[in-house]
Amino acid sequence: MKKFLPLAIIFILVACAKGGDTDNNFNNTANNSTNSTTNNTTNNCTDSCTSGFSRCQGDMFQICDLVGTCYEWVNDTDCTSILGVCEEVVASQQAQCVVPCQDECTEGYKRCSDNIIETCIMDTDCTIWEETQNCTTSSMNCLEESNSAQCVTTCVDECSSVGEVRCNENTAQSCVLTEGCLVWNEVSNCTTQGKSCEVSGNTVSCVTSDFSIFFSEYLEGSSNNKAVEIYAKGATGYNISVCQINIYFNGNITPNNTISLGSTELNNGDTYVVCHQDFNLGDVCDMKDVKLSFNGNDAVELVCDGIVYDVIGQIGDDPGDSWGSGDTVTLNKTLRRKCSVTAGDAVGSDAFDPVVEWDSELQDTYIGLGTHVLCK
Repeated sequence: MKKFLPLAIIFILVACAKGGDTDNNFNNTANNSTNSTTNNTTNNCTDSCTSGFSRCQGDMFQICDLVGTCYEWVNDTDCTSILGVCEEVVASQQAQCVVPCQDECTEGYKRCSDNIIETCIMDTDCTIWEETQNCTTSSMNCLEESNSAQCVTTCVDECSSVGEVRCNENTAQSCVLTEGCLVWNEVSNCTTQGKSCEVSGNTVSCVTSDFSIFFSEYLEGSSNNKAVEIYAKGATGYNISVCQINIYFNGNITPNNTISLGSTELNNGDTYVVCHQDFNLGDVCDMKDVKLSFNGNDAVELVCDGIVYDVIGQIGDDPGDSWGSGDTVTLNKTLRRKCSVTAGDAVGSDAFDPVVEWDSELQDTYIGLGTHVLCK
């Protein structure tokens, strides 16, 4: 026989079942409310910028960075702290701190720095020094002068300071800086101008004078007793190292012997005696040289600094034994220049007659050699 639940119990079971659904619906409603609140709180912001962009706020450099859940402008660098300014490139939405440049030099100029040549070039907006040559690698020295520089070889100074002046062998010279060294530079050759070099204070110049240099005595003695006396007129510190004596044998037109004179300065009225090496008549010689050898038919020439000042005899002519006649001849005689003669015979090719400008003494007469006086 089947058993049935009472109707009252059935109603109670149904009611309980409905009550459970109601609780579930309440819980779902509460959860949905909480989630909605949380989501609204999390997404409640707006991006102020785009990631990767940067900008300037005055001289403050800012970048777009994530702050929480949104992108905002964030201070990155105060450009003034690095002595710069903030600059923007609008097209690319970028900015940067820029330190304004200053010219270091004038474009094209050169200088020496630690033996290196540096050249001033334009780099973007400003000029800078750039290394262009290292003089050390070529064993040279860097020389800087007048906004330029060059590698030069090592040298030795000839003078003390730029602007220093002097007379050297009747040439006016001044001290100049050339390739890193102080050297003497010729200002004027006073000899070629027929003038005398003169220093006055810090100035050197060629001045008009009565300068001349010539043979004042000729000794064609016995054996090797040969000598000539040279006289300087109007000279001031004239160094005869620029002078030489040329001897032309038997009518030759090129010198057979040349004697270079020593470094001696002559002033007005000074003489200089050159003798053969074996001259033995007396102690009157300033210089001896074996090449000072001549006979009565050999021409003797005095040349200083390339200029012919005097000639005894006639170059290119062989007169036989001697030039002249009577007692005044160039063989076995001592000849002294007349006191009225104040300059030599510079034309060596013209006819020569000693009687015109010379007085004759006996052979081997040497008294007075080394002294000459002009007529008053």
